[in-house]
Amino acid sequence: MRKLISAGIALATLASTLAFVALPAAADRDDHGMGHSRCPRGAHWVPPHRNQYGHWVKGHCRHDR
Repeated sequence: MRKLISAGIALATLASTLAFVALPAAADRDDHGMGHSRCPRGAHWVPPHRNQYGHWVKGHCRHDR
């Protein structure tokens, strides 16, 4: 009985973790191909990230080339 309860708790924990991890990626996704609402035409949204030197870069618009 303990194994069943432990497995249920582990499954619930994993499911809740995956739900919170997937939210930011889904919130910033652009399915319409129209660019980000903050970016002008001819530019696309670059989400926040760390650069090659480990420094934090805020989200910004980058012009298409």
